[in-house]
Amino acid sequence: FGFAVIGDQSSGKSSVLEALSGVALSRGSGMVTRCPLELKPKKTKPGEKWRASIFYNDHKNDFDDPSEVEGLVRAAQNDLAGEGLGMSSTLIHLEIMSPDVCDLTLIVGIIRVPVSGQPDNISDQVKELIMHFIERSATINLVVVPCNVDMATTEALQMALKVDPEGKRTLAILTKPDLVDPGTERNVLAIALNKVIPLSKGYIMVRCRGQQQINDKISLAEAIEIERDFFQKSQVLQIKRVADQIPMLIQHFLLDESERMLCSEMWGLMEPTRLDEWLDKSPESSHRRNELLNRLERLTFAHKKLSYFC
Repeated sequence: FGFAVIGDQSSGKSSVLEALSGVALSRGSGMVTRCPLELKPKKTKPGEKWRASIFYNDHKNDFDDPSEVEGLVRAAQNDLAGEGLGMSSTLIHLEIMSPDVCDLTLIVGIIRVPVSGQPDNISDQVKELIMHFIERSATINLVVVPCNVDMATTEALQMALKVDPEGKRTLAILTKPDLVDPGTERNVLAIALNKVIPLSKGYIMVRCRGQQQINDKISLAEAIEIERDFFQKSQVLQIKRVADQIPMLIQHFLLDESERMLCSEMWGLMEPTRLDEWLDKSPESSHRRNELLNRLERLTFAHKKLSYFC
């Protein structure tokens, strides 16, 4: 499974990535707008130092300073798409190993708004690249939408629902609740409570660091406390802070999808036309049965493990 993080320009994708990866990403600098980026946080043992690797094509660079992320990704983009505003469909891989992250694979979506110097068909290029990732049945789409925009006109959500009409593998993340116009808070709350555009997995609302807080050197830990204080003091948006639960929600998401796909695969083998294959005593069929049973056992174990935290 993988995750596609998609959103319109300035929707807050970098903020969500910060929360999931623990790496401060630059804003408005075109960092992830010219090439798709696979961001893969990997949880390590407590006490181990932060380290990362970036690689694409035959190039690989290992480093241990989080502040190098932006420069290395920018250099990769220049190498693949040229030092301008061109685009490339080549995937840049960024692995981050730290005890403070959870195991995920995220494909970062690309903005769709053309700027001066980009080709006229840039919007079509962007949509084609995004659709390449979000239409996969094993991809969970994290759609990032600011609270102060009209949800119905958000192109990222429209694209996600086009490939996932029932919203079974789409999770919407509402950002920038502090920018909501006074008097419209209840409308936003209705969206967050899944009453406007229903999604099977619902909505998560977060208030992450803004550009001014980054300029003021506000750390990610401090930003979390500011976010918690914001929701506690809001007269309308007094919802439980769920940003801390994003990893757990995603794990449940993964388990649900794994269970669905595994059951579908097992029932497929039990169809009358394939029953002989299931009962066959050949080494290949035996290996296939053992593989499915092992996956079922791991899935059951994961469900039991998660139940302790819910």
